[in-house]
Amino acid sequence: MVKANQLLGEMLATARREWLQLLLAAWATAFFWLLPFSRLFWVPAILLCLTGLVLLFRVPGFFRGNRVWRCYYVVLLLLAGAVACSAIDALDPGESLETAALYLAYIPLGAALFYLVAKYRFERWMLCILAALAAFWCVDGLVQILWHQDLLGHPATKRLGIYFSSPSKFGFYLPYALVFLFFYPEHKRLPLYLLSLLWLVALFVVVEANTRASTLVFLLLSWTYLLYRWGPIIRRNPLKSLGIGLALPAAMLSVLLIFAVIDEDVRQRVEHSVPNDLSWEALDVALSYRLDLWGATTRAIAANPLNGVGAGNFNKAIRPYLKSDSRFRKRYISHAHQVVLDLLVGTGVIGLAAWLVAVWLLVRQARQGWSGGAGTLWLPFLLALGLLWFPLNTHRSFFSSELTNFSVHLLALFLAVRSAADLGGLRDKVSCDGVTGGALPR
Repeated sequence: MVKANQLLGEMLATARREWLQLLLAAWATAFFWLLPFSRLFWVPAILLCLTGLVLLFRVPGFFRGNRVWRCYYVVLLLLAGAVACSAIDALDPGESLETAALYLAYIPLGAALFYLVAKYRFERWMLCILAALAAFWCVDGLVQILWHQDLLGHPATKRLGIYFSSPSKFGFYLPYALVFLFFYPEHKRLPLYLLSLLWLVALFVVVEANTRASTLVFLLLSWTYLLYRWGPIIRRNPLKSLGIGLALPAAMLSVLLIFAVIDEDVRQRVEHSVPNDLSWEALDVALSYRLDLWGATTRAIAANPLNGVGAGNFNKAIRPYLKSDSRFRKRYISHAHQVVLDLLVGTGVIGLAAWLVAVWLLVRQARQGWSGGAGTLWLPFLLALGLLWFPLNTHRSFFSSELTNFSVHLLALFLAVRSAADLGGLRDKVSCDGVTGGALPR
C-alpha cells in the first residue's frame, strides 16, 4: 500500500511538472503564436521582463560567470549602443533613443528565459508548440487555397492569413515557423516520402502567400535542411548533390508557374516580377521600384556614413534623397527593403559593425555548443534568426518594434537553450546561492 501511494505521488508530481513545462513553453513562445493578433505579443514579453528583473536580484549567482548569458547581453548592448549613436544626427532623436531603450529592456527578458529553461527544461515543449503552429498555418493555408475559406469558415481574402491583423504578415512569418516544423528533432525518423509531401504542402502555401521574400527564405531553408539531414551523403557525392540542390529551385519554379496559371493574383505577381527587357527602368518595375528606393538609400548612406540618419527615422530622412519623380514621394516608407542597407542608412558603419560582431558572437556560441547532438534543440531558434537576418531579406524594417521583439526572442531562446545544455551537468554539483558562477537553480 505504501509503495502504491508512493508511486501515485510520483505520477502526480510528474504530471504536474509536465503541465508546468507546457505552460512555461506556451508563455515563452507566445511572441510567435500571438503574431496574428495585432500587438498582443507585448503582454507575455512585458511579463517576462518583469520576471527577469526579479530574478536578476533574487538569484544573481545563476547569471554570474555564465559565458552564454554574457554573450546575450553583449549582443543587445552592441545593438543598443549603435542605435543610440544614430540619434546624434537624427531628425527625430526620440525615435532612435526609444529603439535603443527597447533593446536594453530586453536584457531582463533574456534573464527570465535563461533561468526558466535551465530549471524546468521545457525546450522540447517549445519546439513542439512551434512545430504545431507551423503545421496549423500550413493546413489552414491549404484549406484557403482549395476551398476559399479558412478552417473557421471565414471567406478567403486576396492574400492568405485571414485571421491575421494584417494578411501580409502571414506570408512573411510562415517560413520562420516552418523552420520548427522541418527541424523538429523527431523528424529524422520520418521516411523520405512523408518529408517530400510535407515539403510540397509547405511550398504550395508559401507560393500562394504571394510574398517574394518568403519564397526566397523558404528556398534557403530547404537547402539548409538538405545539408543538415544528408550532409555526409552530400559530401560523398557532390555532383549528385548539386543536381538535387538545383532541383529545389526548379521544383519551386514549377509550382509557381502552376499557380500562375490557376491563380490570378499569383499570375499578376509573376508577370510583374519578370522584366520586359534588361533596361534599368524595366528592372526597377520588376523589383517593385526597389532600385529607385535603393538609389536614394545609398545617397543617404553616403551623406551620413558614420552613424546613419537615425534608427526609426527612415521615412523622414529619405525624402531629400528621392528623385523628383520618385513613386515613393507620396508614400510612407518605413525601411530600405534590404537588411544591410537598412542597417547602414539607419545606424551607419557603426551599426553595421555592431551587427557583424553580434553575428560573429552567435556563430562562435553555435560552434562551441555543437557536440554530441546537443545542438538539435537550439538549432531551430538560431536558424530562424539567421534567416531573419539574412542580408537579402527585404520585407520588414530591422528597427521596427515588432521585428525587434521577434528577433530578440529568437536570440534569447537560442542562447537560453544553449546555456541549459551546458549547465545541465552542474545541477547536482552546485547551488544557486551565488557562490559558484553559472550555478543552476533547484
